[in-house]
Parts: sequence; C-alpha cells; structure tokens
Amino acid sequence: MRKLITLIIFYIISISVGIAETCPTIQDIKNGNFHAWRLYDSDSHQPLNTKYVPQFKQYAQQFTLAEWHKDSKQRNIIRCYYRDFNGSEARAYLAKKDFHPEIVKNTWYSVSGSLHCAAGRNHCVFQNNQSSHQLARNDSPG
Repeated sequence: MRKLITLIIFYIISISVGIAETCPTIQDIKNGNFHAWRLYDSDSHQPLNTKYVPQFKQYAQQFTLAEWHKDSKQRNIIRCYYRDFNGSEARAYLAKKDFHPEIVKNTWYSVSGSLHCAAGRNHCVFQNNQSSHQLARNDSPG
C-alpha cells in the first residue's frame, strides 16, 4: 500500500512539474493564440485598448523579458515583454495571474522588488500557484 501511495505522490509531482509554462511565442501572438493572457498598456498598466491589439500582434518580433513582482499589489502575476522590428519595447505586455517563477534553474534574478528573466523565452519558466496548492493539500495528513 505504501508503494502505491509513493507512486501516486511521485506521479502527482511529475505532473505538476510538467505544467510549467513560458511566455507566448511570437507565432502565438501573430495568430492570436494567447487567450489565457491579458494585454496591458506598458505606461498605464491598464488593460490595452482593443484598437491597439492588432498593432501589438503585428509589431511584436522578439521576446525580451519575463517579470514577476514580489510586492503584494502585483504578486503572482507574470508579465511578458516583447520588442518590435527596431528593437524598441512594445507599448504593451502580456500578463497572467496566479503564477510564480520556477527559480530552480537560476534564470531569474532580483531587480528592485521583482524577479526578472531575460535568458530567453524557453528558459523563463513559471508554474501555476494553484497546482502547488493542490499538491500541498494532497500531501497533508488526513
């Protein structure tokens, strides 16, 4: 019975590790496949006006940075930033709530109250907080 429980716990852990995510690819952005993400204006940090969404999709050319704030107001929000054709930062960023960086790989570094990752989109990995909480509930004694 203990072997079965150990196997189930190992399976749950391996699934939760497999849930790691990265920022959307440029192709995802071009095709509009970023539905779980919200677009925000880089200056006002308000939802991006829908009239600017086609411009973001057209001009986003390169992933720049993933960011996660440590402070309580922005905590657990991953932000993804992109550059345009000329290397200028896009006027918008993509954000997703309830995530935290996967800092095991040492690609995240601390900058003024937040964690940044500029190691490349595939190396800036983060995980859903709810999968971690679910795992914690499964592991607690009944």
